[in-house]
Amino acid sequence: MRTLWRSFRARLLLGSVIWIFAGVAVSGFVLSEIFREHVTAQFDTELKGHADELAVLVHVPPDGAPYLQRWLSDPRFQPPGSGYYWQIRRKGGELARSSSLGGAALPMVGPPPGPGVSRQSFISGPTGEVRLLERTVTPTGTGESLRIAIGADQRLLDDVLSQFNRTLALSLSMIALGLVGAAFLQISFGLRPLGKIRSALAAVRSGRAARLPDDSPSEVRPLVQDLNALIDANAEMIRRARAQAGNLAHALKTPLAILADEGARLNAQGQAEAAHTILTQCERMRRQIDYQMARVLRLSDKPSAGQ
Repeated sequence: MRTLWRSFRARLLLGSVIWIFAGVAVSGFVLSEIFREHVTAQFDTELKGHADELAVLVHVPPDGAPYLQRWLSDPRFQPPGSGYYWQIRRKGGELARSSSLGGAALPMVGPPPGPGVSRQSFISGPTGEVRLLERTVTPTGTGESLRIAIGADQRLLDDVLSQFNRTLALSLSMIALGLVGAAFLQISFGLRPLGKIRSALAAVRSGRAARLPDDSPSEVRPLVQDLNALIDANAEMIRRARAQAGNLAHALKTPLAILADEGARLNAQGQAEAAHTILTQCERMRRQIDYQMARVLRLSDKPSAGQ
């Protein structure tokens, strides 16, 4: 995990994924709530329209139960168990109801709403919870108040919302995956200059290039300039070291030649042991000087030395 956090790509990608999924989740919640309010308002508006139609169609004979002069325009109120119901109750207890109730009655509890007032509530219906709208109307020519009710199963609204939420979740998931893929491509493209700098450093190290290219993006250009300055400083340091090594070698060769001549003179005078010691040490010093000079020349041949 610690190694993962050392990667710019992993950090950027993880941050993008978190923000993308957080944004998608919030957007999904907001869209779901907006759709729920819209569909619920449309559902209630539809019930109010059916209540208006029911109030116009109801007829109350002087000595009988109320009935409708014709069927409601929406055929969903007819099949039994369809989830759409209407009911009309008279003060004397007589009532009329839709065939979709299958002979059952909607439990209309409490006092009827006042004239001109629409009351919404939830009751238990034949197939589950019912979203109910109640009104008190007075048909023309009767002078008698009727309590009418229009209802629809809440499951019908919940099914619409569930289907929308499933579609919304699938769509937003596809969008989120697409955004994650786009973020990965964008991060890979954005970090490509760093990869080029790494390749350029490898070329400098292997001797295939002397400096890093200057055509870098503005964000990494200061880094490239600092690295090139470091390479130039290193090259200058090696050049000075080579010059100093050369000067030192030349400075030492003259005393060594004098010591060698002195050894040869001592040998000629018969002081072989002293001459041997001097000549041996001079040879060892000469070999060390030659070795160090060759080493400096090998280092100076590398492009990092700026040569």
